[in-house]
Order: sequence, then C-alpha cells, then structure tokens
Amino acid sequence: MLSNHKLSIFSLLLFYTIIFYACATPITYRYDRDKSVPIQDYSTYRVIKPTEEILDQMEERYPEYLPIVEESIIQEMENRGYTQSDDAELLITYFVSGKNFQKAQSNTVSVGVGFGGPYGGVGMSQGKTNINYIDYRQGTLMIDFYNKDKEMIWHGVAEGSYEIDKTDVDDLTRKVVKRIFQYYKYKANTP
Repeated sequence: MLSNHKLSIFSLLLFYTIIFYACATPITYRYDRDKSVPIQDYSTYRVIKPTEEILDQMEERYPEYLPIVEESIIQEMENRGYTQSDDAELLITYFVSGKNFQKAQSNTVSVGVGFGGPYGGVGMSQGKTNINYIDYRQGTLMIDFYNKDKEMIWHGVAEGSYEIDKTDVDDLTRKVVKRIFQYYKYKANTP
C-alpha cells in the first residue's frame, strides 16, 4: 500500500500528465543547412510565393497565412541587412500546411444526499456529464533557402498545434517565423 506522501506525489504526477495531454502540443522547431555553402557571403534575396502546384499538394489550404508569413520573412531578412532583388543570390520559399481536429473534454458533476438510522437509510444521487469539443489545428510551416543554382542551403521547420478559438493566428504566425529565424544565424555581407 502506498503511503500518503507517495500517493500525493502519484496524484500530482497523474494530474500534470492529464493536463499536458489535454492541451495543444507545443511547437517544435528544427533546421538544417549545407555547411559547404558560405551563406554569410550573400547580401540579396527574393521571396518566392508557393505555386498552385505546391498548394494543391497540401492536406488543407490556409491561404490567409501566406501574406503574413511572407511579410514576416521580409521583415526578418531586412533586420539582417539583406536587400530584395529580382536577381537575388538567395531564393526563399515557404509553405504552410495543416489539418483541423477536435478533442473531447468531459467533466462529471455528481450530487448525493442521504440519511440513515440504526435500521437502514435512504439515499439519492444525481450526476451529469458535460462534453465539450475543442477545435485544434495541427500545422507545419517550412522556410527554405536556395542559391542561384536552386540547391537548398538552409531549411527551417516549425510543427505544432493550437486551439483555434483561443489563438490570435496572425500573432502566432509572426512569432513562429521569428523563432524559425533564430536558427538562421547569418546577416547580409555588406561592404
């Protein structure tokens, strides 16, 4: 039998585990780069919008995110001293994909009353279960850098989910792009 101390620790761990799995998954980030390419030597870039062909391959399309992603990429590149150019050294592509899903959360409330005496008792209880459905979106944002030869030289990805009704998606998208760019450690080569 568990002691009271061990039982309370077990209950606390169980509670935090349930809370953790009931919430949206945290956003995870990763990146990769071609170390043989001197990224620090570049000073110009061009952002290339996703083509219809690429958009058609996505599970669910979210075109409302695309301008926010592009605007955020441009801001991050300008903050690093890069200049936009039609004849750019860096070509940047991006895409957003995702899918919606629901999670059910339930809680039960029970009330009981009773009384008794030495020869028996009477009791009555009433319970009700409430089920709430919460809409989530699981998504992926990818930002890729290519050189003029169209060889990928840097790749950043963010994946995670969020509760649709409680999230400012524009703000979240800007924050995710900013966080991806924390892994892009380069500034423009300015003379």
